[in-house]
Amino acid sequence: MRIYQKICYAVEDIFVELLTKNQERKEASEKVNQYRREIK
Repeated sequence: MRIYQKICYAVEDIFVELLTKNQERKEASEKVNQYRREIK
């Protein structure tokens, strides 16, 4: 399960980078991490 989660997070991080090219990447990364903490 942990391996699957790591792969999913890596894919999500790639999508975040692609979708936030013109925006603040740090801010977007913080939002993603906050969302991930809420899910657990």
